[in-house]
Amino acid sequence: MIERLHVIGPVRGTSGYDRHTRAFVQSFVQLGVEVELTHLHGWSRELPAAEQPAWLDALGAPVGASTTLHFTMPHQVVPVPGTRTVNYTMFEADRIPAAWARLAREHDAVVLPTAACRAAWVAGGAEPERLRLSPLGVDGAYFSQPAEPLELRTADGTPVRDFGTRFLTIAEPRPRKNLLALLRVWSDATRRGDDAVLIVKLTPFHAYALEQFAADVHAQQQAGGRRAGEAAPVVLLADVLPDDAMRSLFASATHYVSLSHGEGWDMPMAEAAVAGLRLVAPRHTAYVEYLREDEVEFVPARPAPFRPEGRMGAEDTHFFGGLSWWDPDEQAAADAIARIVAGRAVPKLSPAARIADEYSWERSARRLLDVLDATPPPRRERAQTEPGRRRAMTTTSYLDSAAAAADALTTKWFTAEAAGRWVPMDYWKTPTIAAELVTFMRLAGDQRHLAVCDAARDAGASYLTSCGWLDDADTWGRFGVQAYEWLHALGSGDAGSYLTMGTTVGDDLQQQWNDTCAGGLYWMRDPSADGNFKASNATLGLMEIALGLDAIAPDPARRAAGERCWEWMGSKQLVDAHGLVWGGLSSSTCAILADNIPVLQLQGAALKPLWSLYVATGDASLLDAAQRIVAGAFAQFSWQGAQILNTPQDIPWATATEQWKLDHINDALFKGIFIAYLGELTVNLAGVAGREQVAAGYAAAIRANADSLLANYRQPVYGMDWFAQHWSYVPEPDPLLQACLQYSALAAFDAAAAVAAIS
Repeated sequence: MIERLHVIGPVRGTSGYDRHTRAFVQSFVQLGVEVELTHLHGWSRELPAAEQPAWLDALGAPVGASTTLHFTMPHQVVPVPGTRTVNYTMFEADRIPAAWARLAREHDAVVLPTAACRAAWVAGGAEPERLRLSPLGVDGAYFSQPAEPLELRTADGTPVRDFGTRFLTIAEPRPRKNLLALLRVWSDATRRGDDAVLIVKLTPFHAYALEQFAADVHAQQQAGGRRAGEAAPVVLLADVLPDDAMRSLFASATHYVSLSHGEGWDMPMAEAAVAGLRLVAPRHTAYVEYLREDEVEFVPARPAPFRPEGRMGAEDTHFFGGLSWWDPDEQAAADAIARIVAGRAVPKLSPAARIADEYSWERSARRLLDVLDATPPPRRERAQTEPGRRRAMTTTSYLDSAAAAADALTTKWFTAEAAGRWVPMDYWKTPTIAAELVTFMRLAGDQRHLAVCDAARDAGASYLTSCGWLDDADTWGRFGVQAYEWLHALGSGDAGSYLTMGTTVGDDLQQQWNDTCAGGLYWMRDPSADGNFKASNATLGLMEIALGLDAIAPDPARRAAGERCWEWMGSKQLVDAHGLVWGGLSSSTCAILADNIPVLQLQGAALKPLWSLYVATGDASLLDAAQRIVAGAFAQFSWQGAQILNTPQDIPWATATEQWKLDHINDALFKGIFIAYLGELTVNLAGVAGREQVAAGYAAAIRANADSLLANYRQPVYGMDWFAQHWSYVPEPDPLLQACLQYSALAAFDAAAAVAAIS
C-alpha cells in the first residue's frame, strides 16, 4: 500500500468536495499513510473557525510523496514536478467539456466514482486507459446513530415532527439540482391539510444565490398553477449546519427526495440511506450505481439537452452549455410522492446496512489507495503544443505572458495619447491601468512603458484636488506612491514628480475627513451632492496613501490617518462576518446602504492598507482581517467549485449589447484590481511565520486564474470571462473598454509571476 501521499483539494469548506476530501484524508491517516495536505482555497464558503477539524492543521508538512492526489476539476490541477498526477473528480452530464479532455491527457490517472462518470469522460474524448473507478464513501457508523430531530416549524408554527410524512432534500440552489421542479412536483402531489411536509435544506455557494433562488420561486408561482399555500407546507433552511446537526436534520425526516438532473455521487442521499430514511430518486447516474430497484422509489428520467430554468440558470452554463443531462418525469414524481403521502406506496427494503458496509470510508479509502498503487510512474515529458494546454509555468513564463499582454495594451488601446484623452471623463481608469504597468516594469526590470505612465501622470495633474469624486482622486494618489517607490529604488530623477502626486492627493483627502457618521470620506467632494454617501472605497484609498507615505518618510499624522480609517471601517461594520466589504453609509442615517453591495474591487482595495498597517503596528489581527476578506472574495466572486474569479456581469457579457457593456465598464477592471492586490499580499504573507500555507493557497489560486486565461484565449488579447474557452475572441470595438479588459488580464499575469515560486 502507498505510504506517503500529497493531497491537494478543498478541505475547509461546506461543499461536497470539501466533505469527501476530508473523509478520504482522515481515512488515509487512519490506515497509516503519511499525508501532506494542501487546501485549495476559493472552492466554497469556509466553515467557521470553531468548526474546522483540528487535525487539518497537523498535515501541512512535506512527507516526500511520489504521488499527488488532487480532488478538483481538471482545469485546476497544477502538476507537481517529479510526482504522479492523479485527479479524483466527476461530472454530471452525458459528456465532459472538450477542454477537460485535453487537460486530462496531462494527468497520469483520472479517478471517477461511478460508471456513469466514466461514460461521460469517454464520450467527451478522454483517453480510456487513464480512467479509473473508485467510489466515494459514507460514514454509516455515524449517520446510523439515533439523534434528536431539529426543532423545526412551518410558517404557521406547527412543529415539523408533528407531521407523519416528512420529506427532506439537501441541495445547492443551482439549476442542476432542479429544485424548482421539486417545488412544482410538491405542489402537484400534495394539498393543504395533508399530513406531510417538505424540508428543503439549501447550501448556497454565493450569498446572492438565495436572493436569486427566491426570485425564481416567486416567478414560478406567478406564472401559473397553484400557490405554495395550497400545497402541504415547505420549510426552507439556509444555515450552515455542523455535522452533528446534519445527523439531527436526517432524524427530522422520514423520506429523502432528489429530482436532480445528474449526480456525480450525492453524498446526502447516501447518508440519508444509512440514516434509515426511505428514498425517492431519479433513475440515472450515481443513483443507479449504489441504489437498487427494491430499495428506492425510482422516478423515470430521460436524456435531454441542457436547458436551465430561471435567473439561476446561467450558473451552470459554463459547465453544461451544449451538453445533455437528465430530466426526471415530473408527473411520475408527483404520483410517487402522492402515493407515499397517502400511505399507498409499495414498501421498499432499507439499503442502510448494505450501503454502510459496501461504501464505508475505510473500504473506499483502501480502494483508492489500490488505484494509486497501480498507477504508472509519472511521464517524463508532457506535450505542450496544443492551444489551451496547461503548461508548467514559471516566473519567467508568466512574465512573458504579461509582457505580451502589456505590449498589446500599450500599442493598441492604452497609448500615451489615449491616456491623456480619457482624462478627466474616465478619470480613475487611467491611473489604475498605469499603476499595473508600473508593477509589470518592476517585475521585468526595465522601463519600457514609462512614457505611457508619464503621459498618464501629466494628464491627471490638473485635477488632483478638484476631482469631483474622492474615490477617483485616490487612484492617482495610489499610482503616485507606487510609481515613486519603484523609481526611487532605481535612483531615477523622475521619482519626485510621482511622490508629489501622492502627497498632493493624500493631503487633500485628509482635509476632506469630517465628523458626519463619525468620520470617513464622502464619495463625492461636495457633501451636499445628490446621492452622496460615506464611501468605503475613498476611505480605504486614503488609508493606503497615508500609510504608504508614512512608510516612505515616517510621519505620525499620516500614520494616525491610516489607523483612523481602519478604526472607522471597523466601527461601522463595513466588513461583514463573511469578509465582504460593503460600499458605504447613508450620510443621513449613517446606516450601511443595502444597495451599495460588495464588489470585487472593494475586496482588493482593503488588502494593501491592511498589510501596511500590520507592518506599522505588528497587530496580527489585521492579517486575520485580510485573510477573511480574501475568503469572502473567493466565496462570493469565483465560479462555484473553482478558484477562477468572476463578477455578476461575466455571464450576461457574452450576449450583451455594446452599450450595456459600456454601462458596466467599471466591472471590466474589478478582477484585475483584486488579483493585483492579492498578489502583493501573497508575496508578503509568504514571509510571515505561520502564514506560509495561506500564502501557498493564495498563490495557487492566482496561478489558476492566469492559467485559465492562457488556456481560454489563443492571442494575448483578453475578454471579460476568464473561465470559458474564447479561442475566437474579437476585441471590443471601444478602445477604453478593451483596455480595461486587457488590464485585468495583465494584472493576473503580473500576480502569477510574482507568486510563481510560492508553494
